[in-house]
Amino acid sequence: MRDNKRIGYVDAIRGLTMLLVVYCHVEYYCYDISFVHTICGMLFVHFRMPMFFFISGFIAYKAVEWTSEHYGKMMKKKAIVQIIPTVFFFYLLNCACNGKPLDTFFVKCPGGYWFTLVLFYMFTIYYTTMYATKRCKGYVSDIALVVIAIGGAVAYGIGVRQGDPTLGIHPLLCFDQLSRYFEFFAAGILCRKYFNSFERIISHDVTKTILLLGFVGCSIIAWHHHLDKKSLMIMLNYEYLVRYMGLFLVFMLFHHYRLYFDSEHWLAETMRLVGRHTLDIYVLHYFLLPKMPMLRSWAFHNDMVILEMTVTILLSILIIALCLLLSRIIRSSNFLGHYLLGAKIRKKL
Repeated sequence: MRDNKRIGYVDAIRGLTMLLVVYCHVEYYCYDISFVHTICGMLFVHFRMPMFFFISGFIAYKAVEWTSEHYGKMMKKKAIVQIIPTVFFFYLLNCACNGKPLDTFFVKCPGGYWFTLVLFYMFTIYYTTMYATKRCKGYVSDIALVVIAIGGAVAYGIGVRQGDPTLGIHPLLCFDQLSRYFEFFAAGILCRKYFNSFERIISHDVTKTILLLGFVGCSIIAWHHHLDKKSLMIMLNYEYLVRYMGLFLVFMLFHHYRLYFDSEHWLAETMRLVGRHTLDIYVLHYFLLPKMPMLRSWAFHNDMVILEMTVTILLSILIIALCLLLSRIIRSSNFLGHYLLGAKIRKKL
């Protein structure tokens, strides 16, 4: 039976987001083109990572007492889930591709595995903030998270304007991605904490209309490459408006059809399955991305959108299916499943 503590439509959102991550990586790594050069890639790239971090924050929130014991327990758990798999699979991938993993760790790490490190940093900030403000009123932690998020967004904006989003900080700390996306993680926490109010807002017909029309309009503006990317208004649209419109639109749609995504229909069950194994798919899919530069030319032709989407989605689904198969094999070992994929250790019968 399915874990009753999980929210079906939230797992389904994670499943969709994982599909979009693989989709964009297929275009980037397999076709050797930037996903911003295709209509589908440009459409999906706006909200896939913000959606991932928003849902991660949404799930992260728990109304618990932040004792020293609980803080240490949660930090240890996240270190096992995020740090160990990142280091192991980064080494393994570099060994398979370059044969020299040791001399690339501090130079190129985390590479494609930046997401898991950034997520660990976000959890660290969140847990530390909650622990530090445990004796304060509830809104103090909310204000702290908002201030940190705004500070990160400002730092990222300054870095972009200066041509260096990392601000010279070592790539291992992924400061550019952390400062860029923490606001979405914090938004997920606050939306979960005040879910009753959030649910009323996204269920209102005016909100649905604004999200639908707003996302289409903002996406059209973002698609025009000839617009000045140095323009403040264009940057605000690309980095904020279209991203928030996209992630709230997706959340609204899945929430609206939540009874379906919580049902036993094969598509709903499949999306939930993928959503419950996002770490597995993320760390494994890099090994399964085939080089297919021969598809580069037709993917560039924006009048072939249906063909591009069909082929890329099918290839993405195949890669995800293989990742789930490898996941089952790895999880057959309690030890490997726990330390490489974050699975709970199964008790012996």
